[in-house]
Amino acid sequence: MYIGQRLRAQDIQLESSTCNISLKWKAPERDKSLVVGYYVVWEKNKFGHWETPVNASVGNHTEYQSECNLLPGRLYRFRVRVEIHLTDPNQTVFVDSFFTDSETILGKN
Repeated sequence: MYIGQRLRAQDIQLESSTCNISLKWKAPERDKSLVVGYYVVWEKNKFGHWETPVNASVGNHTEYQSECNLLPGRLYRFRVRVEIHLTDPNQTVFVDSFFTDSETILGKN
């Protein structure tokens, strides 16, 4: 039996500028061999509602830097999604890793 908490990305660090973000994290401490890849997921808050999430696949890398296409002064929410392949039963699951300060307002020009 696998426990989702153990399969989350660890020690996620977020840095932001006026138009982009960078994230770094550590692989899960246990069952690392089950990790197939990572996704960075973000949403923009528009008029008090979260828009449809954007997913960026980063393969097995444990860091990500967005392009300079995020809007300054807007509220964004970020998380790291870990793709896990289980063998008994044979299935793929996704474990979201939320973290402190996952919501940020990008700096203004």
